[in-house]
Amino acid sequence: TIGMFAVSIALQVAASASFHWMRQRAKSRGVPVTAKIVKVDFPSSMSVNSTYTNVTFDLEINYMGETVATRMKELLHRQRASYFRMTAKTVNVKFDPQTKVAVINE
Repeated sequence: TIGMFAVSIALQVAASASFHWMRQRAKSRGVPVTAKIVKVDFPSSMSVNSTYTNVTFDLEINYMGETVATRMKELLHRQRASYFRMTAKTVNVKFDPQTKVAVINE
């Protein structure tokens, strides 16, 4: 029970570290591409006082003639998040073809 809890926490920390490493790799080594936004998910409840919000994008990236589907999670200022909710159909990203991870290219 306590051992299972410790194993669970250790796995969560390892997964988080792995995800962070893949995002950093995409930022530093990724190829700049334009991705088509297929779906944007916002938190079901956003606090009025919240300045930033986590947004999840389902993307289609055309890379070397192949269409790759990927999911990207970003922490965005709420005004920028509203732009993606209302008008954006594409987003400029850096895409790492080895890990299939994309990050907003800023």
